[in-house]
Amino acid sequence: MHVQTLSIIVFSTVLLILVYTFPKLNRSCRSGEVQVRLSAPGLPQGPGNPSTGLQDPKVYSTSSTCDWIHGLDDIKKKNFSEEYQDGIIQEVVSHIGTENKFFVEFGFREGVGNVSQEIYNQSGLNTANLLYEGWNGVYFDALVESSEYNIIKAVLTADTIVEHFLQAGVPYDVDYVSIDVDSVDLWLLKAIIDRKNSPYKPRLISIEHNSNFAADMMISMEPTWYPYTWHSVFGASAGAINYIAELSGYTTIHLNTMDLFMVRNEVLESICSSPPTFAQLAKSKIPRRRNDLCIIEDAQRIIDVPALLTYPENLTYANLIAKQAVMRLASEFNVVMCTEEVYASFKE
Repeated sequence: MHVQTLSIIVFSTVLLILVYTFPKLNRSCRSGEVQVRLSAPGLPQGPGNPSTGLQDPKVYSTSSTCDWIHGLDDIKKKNFSEEYQDGIIQEVVSHIGTENKFFVEFGFREGVGNVSQEIYNQSGLNTANLLYEGWNGVYFDALVESSEYNIIKAVLTADTIVEHFLQAGVPYDVDYVSIDVDSVDLWLLKAIIDRKNSPYKPRLISIEHNSNFAADMMISMEPTWYPYTWHSVFGASAGAINYIAELSGYTTIHLNTMDLFMVRNEVLESICSSPPTFAQLAKSKIPRRRNDLCIIEDAQRIIDVPALLTYPENLTYANLIAKQAVMRLASEFNVVMCTEEVYASFKE
């Protein structure tokens, strides 16, 4: 009897220890002390479901630290991009993970005829490094076409971009989109991430911004596409891009003198509880003088984004607000964007 009683006591004690310890192990996994590895087999999809390719095992960090975002300013490595974009992309992806390893980039390189591997490698693409790392993707360009490099010739507008994405089989949750057309960039971004009219929710987006403008200026080219002129008026200000990003559920995580990077909120919130503010990211980086002086025709094409969204029929009013911002750049920041003729026309 004594032996049986002792055995029951020992068994009960071991059981209590296991019951008490197991929840603590679960809590340590959730707290960020370890990484949780998730894997799910992906299947090639038809037109009805635009997810493509096989999904690799994914590693999601459950830590809420945002230190890696502050460290993006220190990245000075690149393989194919104009500046350090592909190094930044590689670092960001290592933290936010992937869903399908699919990318979209537009536009390509000016003045290109037949695309060779040498031209592809030298085109300053943000995504070339991803392609060589095993990603899949598609390029759009108004002038260039290549089936070998999956470059689709198309003039993208806010009205057509979602349809072009659908026709190209772009996954709804595409991992990375790169926007650089030096014109209607902001309006293409808005069309892609518009929750009411688009099924797309990219994980990571980068978009070129116009560094001539201060962080609080919401300026863009008008919604009608116009060719790049190498003048100081092109694309959109970082402030305007961030404004549209926040309206559509995205957070800016990095800003340099060329590009702005944003991550979808529900992705970022799981790994970073308190990201830096846009004002903190932009401090001491913009405004910064870039490109040739604008002329009167350029100045007629800029608009204040909140003004146009509030009064969509009043392009003249939105243009007037934008011109005031250009004048403020000269007086407050000593950033002269346009010719003297342009400034004189503002006072008329």
